[in-house]
Amino acid sequence: MSGIVGVRQSDPSSKILNCVLQAYPELNIRWLLTGWGEMLEERASDVGFQKLQTQECAECAHKDETVNNLKDLVESLKQDKEDLRDRVKSLKADKQRLLDSIDSATGENSTGKRNSA
Repeated sequence: MSGIVGVRQSDPSSKILNCVLQAYPELNIRWLLTGWGEMLEERASDVGFQKLQTQECAECAHKDETVNNLKDLVESLKQDKEDLRDRVKSLKADKQRLLDSIDSATGENSTGKRNSA
């Protein structure tokens, strides 16, 4: 231990480096050996998580846009439905007026029986 903590007479052995890396797997071996680079290793799982997080954010934005588009479509369809209901009511009224007009012109009611007027 005195060779590691105190004044070093030589470089740490591979056995010591291996023990350090096993105890602290997040250490960057290049940094440990040379002092170059980042002290902590950017692990593949961290990179994968960051990529996944980025993809999820992009997917969320896409999903949010899709949800908003679908909400707009639902509102538009509700309005179309109301417009069609109004149109059906209007057409039923027109039909009844036509039937009444035919009845009065032919002297029969819509059941085919003659009016007794």
